Amino acid sequence: MMGTIRSMFRSAGTVAKKIARSVVIGALIGRLGVGSLAYASAGMTVTRDTALKVAAYKRGVQLIADYIGKTPFHVRKENAKDKSHAAWKLVRKWARHHELSAFEFRRVLTIHMLTTGNGYGYIERDANAKPLRLHVLDPRKIEPELINGVLFYSVIGGNTRLESSDVIHIRGFCTDGFKGLDPIANYATEVLGLALAQQQYAAKYYENGGTPQTYLRTDEFLDEEAWAKLQSQSGPLKRSM
Repeated sequence: MMGTIRSMFRSAGTVAKKIARSVVIGALIGRLGVGSLAYASAGMTVTRDTALKVAAYKRGVQLIADYIGKTPFHVRKENAKDKSHAAWKLVRKWARHHELSAFEFRRVLTIHMLTTGNGYGYIERDANAKPLRLHVLDPRKIEPELINGVLFYSVIGGNTRLESSDVIHIRGFCTDGFKGLDPIANYATEVLGLALAQQQYAAKYYENGGTPQTYLRTDEFLDEEAWAKLQSQSGPLKRSM
């Protein structure tokens, strides 16, 4: 089971118009919450949060996200590093004046991609289109859509539409080329549900002192003498009338 989950991760890798910050940031930034939701044949409800309780899955997400997060990113002009570019400090440092480090920004977007299929970041710009800040977006509230062959990112439940040049999009496995598939809902429900069911069963088993729950039923009435004899042969039992 753990090997199956691990193997899942081996296969897993225009000037924008000025948009009012109060609309974009207020509407998009938020807790990821439950997000993915699927029901496994093993009888378990699998969400992003419950899936991360599977040690192999959580470890796979952590390893990939940490590796991507610590990978050095550079702004380049042709073949040379362009340290004079306005985005240099954003992709290299960023933590000095803002809420996240560059490492954490990449790490969070990767976690979102691995657990929901897509990680989104918003590039906040000034009136001259100079990049000022990067913001993590809630993937539940973003929907990529093609309009006349041009990719936009629409806010679910709002009237805001972001141009693709203002959005950093890390997508997972996909079939249409522009939106990643939710891994939990589309291809990992059963393996994660089975792992959760096994964990739950094992926890209950050891909570019961390593004794499996067994029920004995008889159509005959057991008087006190017969009940005492059964107890002596099988160990402690709870009687149910």
